[in-house]
Amino acid sequence: LVEGGIVDVEGGTFSGFWHLKSLGLEFNRLIRVKRSWFAGLAELIQLRLTHNRITEIDSGCFKDLTNLLMLRLEGNHLQHIDPAWFHGLNTLTELNLEENKIRHL
Repeated sequence: LVEGGIVDVEGGTFSGFWHLKSLGLEFNRLIRVKRSWFAGLAELIQLRLTHNRITEIDSGCFKDLTNLLMLRLEGNHLQHIDPAWFHGLNTLTELNLEENKIRHL
């Protein structure tokens, strides 16, 4: 789903992919990351949301991704980091926030 011109993802779109390990939505036009996108993806270990236009991430958005090791958010328009985004990500080993407009931690 890379470079697909995607502007939004309908909630539950990936819910049937229980064994999905890697999801890439790079180089699209996403602005907001919604909690409903990742329902049922407990086995996901890599999530790439790089080079979009993301300015907003729902609180607890990634909480069901209990096996996530890598979260890449570089190349977006994030201005602050909300600790609530990362609740439940106890296995996360790589977080990339480069090339954003972060002003508040």
